[in-house]
Amino acid sequence: MRKSTIISLTLILTAGLLWLNGCKKETAVQQQNSTVTDNEANEAMLQHVLNFKQRMEYSYKHPEMRDGESFTAPDAVYELEALLNFNFCYTDIEVNKKQFVSTQITMPLDDMGKIGESKLAQLYYEAIIDSIQARMLSITGYDNMKLLLVDLRQTGTADNGDAIVSIGALVGNEGNVVLHNDSWWYGKLKGNCSFEYPGTDAAKQLEVRVSNAKIPEPPEGCRWWYNNVDTLLLNPLDYQIDSTPDNYEDYAIYYASDDIEDGLTFEVKCLSLVEMTFYENEYIEIATDIEIQYSKDFAACIIDGNNYSNNNVIYIQHDYQIIIGLRFLTCLDGDDILAY
Repeated sequence: MRKSTIISLTLILTAGLLWLNGCKKETAVQQQNSTVTDNEANEAMLQHVLNFKQRMEYSYKHPEMRDGESFTAPDAVYELEALLNFNFCYTDIEVNKKQFVSTQITMPLDDMGKIGESKLAQLYYEAIIDSIQARMLSITGYDNMKLLLVDLRQTGTADNGDAIVSIGALVGNEGNVVLHNDSWWYGKLKGNCSFEYPGTDAAKQLEVRVSNAKIPEPPEGCRWWYNNVDTLLLNPLDYQIDSTPDNYEDYAIYYASDDIEDGLTFEVKCLSLVEMTFYENEYIEIATDIEIQYSKDFAACIIDGNNYSNNNVIYIQHDYQIIIGLRFLTCLDGDDILAY
């Protein structure tokens, strides 16, 4: 940005998305507000999801058997989301790019608004897993694709009373990321302010920094997994900190526009090392505040630097997307959903 000379050193961070979409998920299970480190609580959740997994496997293989439990749509969404995240999501790998994709399915419900175990198992194996696989395989340029997180939620009701369920999936490409202390171009993967290191930018460098700061290392041989997931898209305009904007650190989330005096100059689009440190601290603080507000844990983020136009005003910003959930620990291996 402005008021700083461009220094070519070396740093890395990473970036996100837009508007705050904070639909808090309805669940039948009461949750606590931070990483589940209590051994008894963690073990109880582990046994719960393993038991549900076993029931789904049995019901799918034996559809002729009489249904056991029936589930309301919110209960079914909660159980399926936990199973997907436990079974298929890689939270212990390094990725060099990621994106959030979505699709939707219809969950058939009976006259009581419930779904039986055998139909739920069929939905899980034949609709949900297949839909996630198809959506992942539509992504190009990912040579080592992995499923990172799943956000399942009921978004509506069909005319016949069935539940409309949205499937959000965070997908990453496994690969190494190198952090550089440098001045960086705001976004567009254009590299630093000398346009070296294309494929990364200020937003992506910040994305990595925030994730590294917010997610603790699990014990060796173990991994985190999440349930009760929410995906939040943040609007930079909700984070104004300077009442007289001059395109220099006016917002806690990077934002600048050409209706400010001098407009979108090179200095505005180039984030100096001082500015990179400023935004790193702000983005981490925002993530921490959201954890407290929602009583959940930071699970992942995406930060992207983009440009937009509205009423003949051009503006550039970081789209900061945060994914939160209840964090649990397991030392059991997961499965690759694409090989399932």
